[in-house]
Amino acid sequence: PTSANLAQVEYHLGMSYLRQSSTSDRDRQSYTNALTYFRNIVDRFPESAWAAKARLRVRECREALAAHETAVATYYLRHGNLKAAEARLSGLLADYPETDATAQALSAFAKAYADRNEPEGATLALATLARYHPDGPLGTDARHRLGPATPYLDGVDPLPLLVGRIEEMRLQADRQQVPRTVSAYPEIGGSGGSPY
Repeated sequence: PTSANLAQVEYHLGMSYLRQSSTSDRDRQSYTNALTYFRNIVDRFPESAWAAKARLRVRECREALAAHETAVATYYLRHGNLKAAEARLSGLLADYPETDATAQALSAFAKAYADRNEPEGATLALATLARYHPDGPLGTDARHRLGPATPYLDGVDPLPLLVGRIEEMRLQADRQQVPRTVSAYPEIGGSGGSPY
């Protein structure tokens, strides 16, 4: 526990977990394990040469974890289960607001809310995107779409307002599209219809 090489050892342990993960659609546990090791280096050995490398890996792990959540949220969004999609978005906003993946999710939700004629949700999603990602292309686009008269760009943090609005909207009955039943046995109520 007092070795001078402990930061290096922990970095390599974190890298071994990171190498086990290849895409965001797989099990997130290896990213979570790697993140634990890299954060430990940053916290316990902030002045070591390994801490600078670990900070970059912390960002990489957080981005990968956020990308997974974004992929799941957009899947639900595409398939009409807005309630489940919004639950994932709330988690993204709570855990990974600064990531590029969250910016992509906010952009997708702004469009979905606009398509559903929910202007408050669309405006809050765009304002959150513009505030937390001001230099990225999605943040710049959001700022342009909002225009200069939007109050959320000056002083008021739109993120907690968006999370609160999501919670209100999730209580609405039309937020979840229930998939139709598909069965190889139509006589028991599957896709072939009722025999009665």
